[in-house]
Amino acid sequence: MSEPSQERSTRETLAIPKDIREAVDDRDRQYCRVCGKYLADQRALHHILFGGDRVGLGGRRVHELDNLITVCWMWGGNCHDLVHANKRLWQPLLLKVITIPGISAMQLRRWQRTSRSLGGPSENGDATPWSVRDPRPTV
Repeated sequence: MSEPSQERSTRETLAIPKDIREAVDDRDRQYCRVCGKYLADQRALHHILFGGDRVGLGGRRVHELDNLITVCWMWGGNCHDLVHANKRLWQPLLLKVITIPGISAMQLRRWQRTSRSLGGPSENGDATPWSVRDPRPTV
């Protein structure tokens, strides 16, 4: 059995710091970055690469802006479970999506699939319209 001080310090490290949480909210503007749905509430922050997915982290969570993304998880949308169901598909998309304002992973996936069907570059190629402007008004 663990000592209470060890349990407390573990719980404290699992919480995402407030400044990081606010930075993710500012970047994602309360939209699910998987499906694009606006989430006034009932949103969750998802670790794109969990500790076990990154070499040398030993299963620990890394609370960094470039490793967190807003996802829907309740009340008519559950992109969080969708992402966990196929990490091999979603992780590369999410890592790219966080660098491109205003698009969702599903949009990016559609662009990649359309590009391939039209004879464009492979999935690793750069056939996405990166110059797409964020259509949402700035706050």
